[in-house]
Amino acid sequence: MITSPMTIIPKTGFAFARFGETRSEHRSRLGEYEAWQRDLTATADTDLYLPTLVSLDYDDTDRLNFIEVMNDEIEVLYEGVPLLNQPEQQAIAALTDLTGLPPLKSAGMYAVPELGMRLRCDYDGELDDYTVKNIGLMPEETHPGFLRD
Repeated sequence: MITSPMTIIPKTGFAFARFGETRSEHRSRLGEYEAWQRDLTATADTDLYLPTLVSLDYDDTDRLNFIEVMNDEIEVLYEGVPLLNQPEQQAIAALTDLTGLPPLKSAGMYAVPELGMRLRCDYDGELDDYTVKNIGLMPEETHPGFLRD
């Protein structure tokens, strides 16, 4: 079972799902899920755990290699600071303060490669501001646009 709040463990995932663990381990202990194909060229399905809307992606050996959280009602923390559904500038300032490094930005997405973390921000009409709507975690950042020189 996945409960909120969820605390990010850099380059590891969360306590309930750690990179390198198997799909069968997660399916046996995390509850109801739906399998879907994120990318038509993907060789492995993504498991979406309900009702938390936590997606777990696996490599060709069925080992966890990417986590995505996109839920307006879930709290995701890093070092005790809430990130998901928080105002964009507040979340970015908090990450900068905690890491000493400003997140890298490209096409509406931020990355903190040292943490294996990406944040996607969208406009939130209720708050009349851009907020963090999606958090992606990986064991290692590989996108060239999200690597520091």
